[in-house]
Amino acid sequence: WMQATGSSPAFVLFGLGGSGKSTLARQFADSRKNDTAALRLVFILSAASMDQDYVALLGVLQAERSGGTGASLSQEAVRQEVHKLLSSPDMCGRWLGVLDDLPPPAQCTMEEAGLDWLLEAFPWSRGSTIITTRAAEWTHIPALCGNIVACRGGAGEG
Repeated sequence: WMQATGSSPAFVLFGLGGSGKSTLARQFADSRKNDTAALRLVFILSAASMDQDYVALLGVLQAERSGGTGASLSQEAVRQEVHKLLSSPDMCGRWLGVLDDLPPPAQCTMEEAGLDWLLEAFPWSRGSTIITTRAAEWTHIPALCGNIVACRGGAGEG
C-alpha cells in the first residue's frame, strides 16, 4: 500500500467505535518508525487534540531542520508551516501520518470539530496517511479518490 506508484496513498480504516482502528493504526505506525531508509518521520494527529499535536509536530520538524520554534505563531500559521515542511523536497514521500478518530467529512461536522481546513489544506499526496474514523464517507472524498483502501475494524479497542 505505501509503495503504490503515483501519488502517495491514503488508507482509510473505518468501523464501529471500540473495534480496534486506532490501536491497529498506532501499532502499524510504531512498527514503521525504525524504517529510516523509507521514512524520515512517523506521526499521529488526533482529532481530539489536533491543535496541540500540530504544534508538537512543528517542533519535531523544525528541530530536524535546526530551525526556530513555532511558539508565537497562530494555529493557522502553525498548520501552514507544518504542511509546507511536509511538502518540502526532502520530506516528500518520506513520512507516514495517522489522522486518528476523524469525524464524518461533511462540512458541518468538520466545522463543529474545528477541522474544516483539513480536507483542502492537508498535504495528502506528499506522504502516506492512515485515517481512522467511524465514517465510511471518507472513502468517497474526491481529494483522496483513487488513493483509498477501506476496510472495517476488527475486535479490540479503537
